[in-house]
Amino acid sequence: MRFPFADISLWRKRSKAGIGSTLAGVIALLFQAYRGFPLHDTLDYTYLIVSFLPILIGVLQYINNVAMLRRDYIIMDEDEISIYRAFFLPRKKIPLENIERYIPVSTLIILRLKDGREHQFNTDWLSKESIREIRVFLSEVTEKKRHYG
Repeated sequence: MRFPFADISLWRKRSKAGIGSTLAGVIALLFQAYRGFPLHDTLDYTYLIVSFLPILIGVLQYINNVAMLRRDYIIMDEDEISIYRAFFLPRKKIPLENIERYIPVSTLIILRLKDGREHQFNTDWLSKESIREIRVFLSEVTEKKRHYG
């Protein structure tokens, strides 16, 4: 079962922040080019390169947040749960046999594992139907563990 990120305003706000970062970088870049050239007849390339950082970060932030609606946040199959972590990080994969129990807390679902570790995911990023299906699935998994060891 695949559960995509919900269509919430958070992703639009974050993508707008990416556009803002990009614009700030462009303004800084233009300022450096305008200010540096008449004074020294050369450009200070260090400032220009540093000015590209907000542009690069802003573009990546925009692309990542626009693409969130096409990504699956949670993937559950017969053997494991896979949780999306970040643009540059691999998914967190948790074998079902390692899950001891799950705990719904406010806007989180915490998975407690047999070795005492915990992993969590944010329910605000999922639709209500997805949350309901995930809870049913996790209930079935943890009930099987209690009855069959």
